[in-house]
Amino acid sequence: MAAVGSGCQRGGESARSQTTPTTPSPANLPLVVTETESPTGTDSREPELFSTADGRVLLSWVEKIGEKRHALRFAVRDAAGWSEARTISEGDNWFVNWADFPSVIALADGSLAAHWLVKSGRSTYAYDVNISRSKDDGRT
Repeated sequence: MAAVGSGCQRGGESARSQTTPTTPSPANLPLVVTETESPTGTDSREPELFSTADGRVLLSWVEKIGEKRHALRFAVRDAAGWSEARTISEGDNWFVNWADFPSVIALADGSLAAHWLVKSGRSTYAYDVNISRSKDDGRT
């Protein structure tokens, strides 16, 4: 898995020379890109990143298990690195594609919410959205 970041500065050299920051702020700090090992498994897909209010990053993804089974997994990145991957749910009746992918987010109260799609009929696009909420950082 790779991450790409880019940025721009509006105003050019003349705008930069007009202001002299006295206290470093996130806007003044350089972007630092660090290579890291991914916590995902070998047959993973549909990655999704979410940044929490306290500075952690949640990475969720789908892992294929066998021929038809899939699992929604996630890991948390903080100053110490990636946590161990945890499984939120798995099943053999999921609707999995490149456009409609599951995710995990942190809510304002600190709990985590996840969603994934489960087929509910024979039609190609017949599926339900399952939602789960955890108040203990995804342990349950």
